Amino acid sequence: MSFPADDYPPHGYLRNPAHAWVTHPSGVLRSRPPLGFEWRAPKAQRPTWIGGLRVLLGHEGHWLTEPDRLGGTLSAPIHSCERFVYSLSLDDIQWEVEYVPVSKDCLAVCLTARNDGSSDRSIDLALAAHLELDFQRSRRWSYRLSAGRDARSLWLRPFAEGRGIRLTLSERAASTFARSVDTLPLSKEQGAPEDVPVDTATLVGAFVLEWSLAAGEWRMIEATLERSHWVSDAPRPFDRKAVDTARGRAIVRDELFWAEAPRLEGDWPAHWRRGWVIDFETLRLSRRDPAGIFRTSWDGMQIQVPRFVLAETMLDMATYSLADPSAAQALVSGSLRDAAALGPQLPCVREDGSPNMVARDGTICGTSPAWCWPFACLDLMRARGESDEWIDELRPVLSDYLEYWLRRRRDADGLPFYVCSWESGQDSSERFACHQPTGGECTRHVHPVDLHVGMIQAASFLSRFSNGDRWRDIAEELRASLTRLWTRHGFYDHVRGSDRHDPIEDVTHLSPALLGDVSAAQQEVLQEQLRMRIAERSPGLEWASFFFQLCECGHRLEMPFEIAEVVAYNADRIWSAWDRRDWSGSEPLPGIALEHWALDAPRGGEGYGWGATMPLHLVRGVIGFRDEGDTVRFQPTLPESLWIPGREYTVTSLPHRGGRFDVRISVASEDELEVHWSARDTLAEKRLASLTAPESARRDEKALHWRQPNGVLTELRDGQE
Repeated sequence: MSFPADDYPPHGYLRNPAHAWVTHPSGVLRSRPPLGFEWRAPKAQRPTWIGGLRVLLGHEGHWLTEPDRLGGTLSAPIHSCERFVYSLSLDDIQWEVEYVPVSKDCLAVCLTARNDGSSDRSIDLALAAHLELDFQRSRRWSYRLSAGRDARSLWLRPFAEGRGIRLTLSERAASTFARSVDTLPLSKEQGAPEDVPVDTATLVGAFVLEWSLAAGEWRMIEATLERSHWVSDAPRPFDRKAVDTARGRAIVRDELFWAEAPRLEGDWPAHWRRGWVIDFETLRLSRRDPAGIFRTSWDGMQIQVPRFVLAETMLDMATYSLADPSAAQALVSGSLRDAAALGPQLPCVREDGSPNMVARDGTICGTSPAWCWPFACLDLMRARGESDEWIDELRPVLSDYLEYWLRRRRDADGLPFYVCSWESGQDSSERFACHQPTGGECTRHVHPVDLHVGMIQAASFLSRFSNGDRWRDIAEELRASLTRLWTRHGFYDHVRGSDRHDPIEDVTHLSPALLGDVSAAQQEVLQEQLRMRIAERSPGLEWASFFFQLCECGHRLEMPFEIAEVVAYNADRIWSAWDRRDWSGSEPLPGIALEHWALDAPRGGEGYGWGATMPLHLVRGVIGFRDEGDTVRFQPTLPESLWIPGREYTVTSLPHRGGRFDVRISVASEDELEVHWSARDTLAEKRLASLTAPESARRDEKALHWRQPNGVLTELRDGQE
């Protein structure tokens, strides 16, 4: 099945998996209006080197250099990390501009124009390459730019050192040069400008074409943009074989991924449907090729400054495993084992193994068992795959990791602590009651609620895959110490050396609910606190890490309607931001998941893995598909905004224990849902046949369907157990 074509925003990124922060800071491939893409190095924000290509259309004697002058039909029907296609209709001409990475240093473009009018048309267009260098900040010896050309190529390069670019066409064309696209002439064969002796330099070189198209006629041209540290004057032919191979490879990769990945179908809001795809494509972008210490694929946490962080790897892959459980499991197994070679704490590191998180006292840190709940994420990934062999392979690494926290992060009384707030993931949080100008300062004096819970989760997980009672005993020991953090008003961090509890309330204080065995009195208090955290909005709804915990606690606390509403609220505002068409250039780029789901407008790093985890919450909190081992706790709960009689909401291809299911929920009446499960493969058919179901359910060979009220929990268990 091909990429899910749609009316996506004309903004986004293409994949450059070779980009690595220390060993190969080659930058990112980001869209640039109008109809362009460019490398930005070393990252998108404050780059020192930019090299790219734009397609310019002539109109009434001028180049259309601003997107708003292209009219309202500009969109991107293909918006994957492998291929990006602009589509535009202007004056009866249908334009399509496709970009595909050929290699880490080569980008291909294919431009087609079709005359949909009833008369012949003459059109002007240009393929404009641009080179922008910040000589001062890059500290290069170069201080000027120069340009050259032959019949099919033109090049822009620094005078002394640094990367230059070469644009090569599939046919001959006239060329022209300017200092910006705004001053690019429509006339041809302009001479190259003089060297530009400025600190920040920009140079544009373009091939200008005049096409005549009869009614119904179409025409195509292709080009490649290459970058290298020395662009020679020697002629180079257009490499059609390399371009065709790259395009074919990109199409196959998209087809392989989206053949299995879940999709939203039916009556979902259109921007939800597109935001869902943008999130999965962001996660695809975050996956890095083997580099440095990592012998297999690894999760870079974000695309701008990739680095290994246990917490973000686990949360990213908990979502990615909805699309490809095997790939997620392999990535986690491989990258954790490679990181473990540097230390049992699985330190935060760059691809060369250099540490990225060092406390003020010199301790090399990794994230804790409580930040993004890595063992809960392991359980989610495990429930989606057919085999547990990868867990068995990973068990020594996980055991050493928990042993480290037991030995190095407990005081004489056996109470856990963070050596600094970075380990907690809550950099410089006021819950640690000390001055923290950096986040690396000592926080050993606080015994956090969430760290207790994270270590209990870890020990409980390991006890299920190990012989003997050791891990079970440790879990019980930690549960006993957790009771010291309970007051009748809730769970609170404890300050060492005193009987005082820190009065600050935090999302993380809800975490005992994740253990699933709180008392009735505790559940009542935690339910009220969760409602307060939702009402506050910040930070629980602003950061993916907090939101994951908030939602998972809500599931455990039996609050389906509150969670469905807050998931819908966040999905609507976040995916609206991803789906924006307008972009001034000063705010974060649409078409990509961002780091911070800020309430006023999402912002932060572009291409951030955990910013793309909303699909996980839609599946678990609205569709209500929560798989736990061989059981699915199914609790479809439509929020008020989606409760419209006659509407249908489908998520296709949800994985469970190796099989895949389509799940459709329909608003059948004012107070009832129609639920329809269908198997997509043989393994799913066997699973469906063995699952217990409501007495009212109707079965056929490949489907299971029944009616139920909104928000009712049904446990679908394996009847063959």
